[in-house]
Amino acid sequence: MNKASVAVIGECMLEVSLASGGCELGKSSLPANLSFGGDVLNTAVYLARLNVGVDFVSAVGDDTLSDWLVKQWVLEGVGCERVARAPNSSPGLYMISTDSVGERSFSYWRESSPARKILDDEQQASSLFTALGEYPWLYFTGISLAILPPLARASLLAFLDSYRAAGGKVAFDSNYRPRLWGDADQAKSLFTQVYRRCDLALLTLDDETALFGEDSLDSHVSRLRGAGIGELVLKLGAEGCAIVTDEGSLTVPAIRVQPVDTTSAGDSFNAGYLAKRIAGCDVNAAAKFAHSLAALVIQYPGAIVPRSVTAELGGAM
Repeated sequence: MNKASVAVIGECMLEVSLASGGCELGKSSLPANLSFGGDVLNTAVYLARLNVGVDFVSAVGDDTLSDWLVKQWVLEGVGCERVARAPNSSPGLYMISTDSVGERSFSYWRESSPARKILDDEQQASSLFTALGEYPWLYFTGISLAILPPLARASLLAFLDSYRAAGGKVAFDSNYRPRLWGDADQAKSLFTQVYRRCDLALLTLDDETALFGEDSLDSHVSRLRGAGIGELVLKLGAEGCAIVTDEGSLTVPAIRVQPVDTTSAGDSFNAGYLAKRIAGCDVNAAAKFAHSLAALVIQYPGAIVPRSVTAELGGAM
């Protein structure tokens, strides 16, 4: 097996945050901060801070901004051996603008993102799948799927069958974003296929309701467990999470705090839960720890909080 416990598959983009008030025509300068963001990368960073070996599976360009991205990930302890460098390319980008009353809006430039093409070349995809077979865990999200073309999605699903047959475990968060899916029925079909190949589902009730339209928690649980998910975690926002396994079900309450920025609440929760399960903790202990991490993260602005904030939690592993 690979020395890292988890391979996370997806995209990370450059993040440009405009100063309050957004972009005003006629200004000679545009105050902005440069960072990075991506759901699986957020989870990878928090896994690394919790002393879990994690490798990022993605692609960036060969420009200086891509160099900067990879350097930041390495500094966070995320393995980047599986980050491909696409020639004559640049990473995707999104811009956050905050208006005068604090409401945020997003603009994306990701159509040419190299991460979309990581499985396009058949030979390179085969080599990557061989490498991924060495990891005990694979983690990806609905956003990871949304950016891939149809043939690449089919290749990934086929790989998951052989990967699990060989003993590998799959963790998945649907992280449904309607604007990334032209057709909701396509997302339904694809997510259901993933659920049938999923050992640990770290889902959000609001996302499941938005896509599948069911009214009650019980109806979601029945559908998801019927797909064969062995360990189901449904995040319920401020109410905590519901966990259903073959051994039974329980609800673990969230830790109530005053949030500053909930951007990475789910991503950090997923990292905390997966880290504790890899360490051999039971589902109750894993959920309590995941809530504590998420509660900490949402009290600070940005998806990835300063390392000093999470330093003590890393020692708790």
